[in-house]
Amino acid sequence: MIREAQFILPSECSVHTALQAELLGLFGGFTVQEARGAWRDDVGIVHWDNNYIYTVAADYAVEPPDLELSKLIELRLLVRRYGANANQLSVYFKRPDGVVEFLEPTPDF
Repeated sequence: MIREAQFILPSECSVHTALQAELLGLFGGFTVQEARGAWRDDVGIVHWDNNYIYTVAADYAVEPPDLELSKLIELRLLVRRYGANANQLSVYFKRPDGVVEFLEPTPDF
């Protein structure tokens, strides 16, 4: 069975080349799509953003469960780090089980 995880980062930030290299190393590949989205701030102003949606997948039928969990943990940390580098307040993250989270970015540690 192949399952995927997705996350969104703004296309205007400068982190994409380094991020893509890490995704290739961790998953062996990725898909990136351009997207446009909007969000409303606390005072009601609507902000439009140009984004990239990243999708990574792994064949969990051939990978042991501990490797699946290890990759998911590493991906979450990677997304939080690149979200911080892109000056995001939170990052949309869809786990392989379909649950959507908004991750709080954390700078390099």
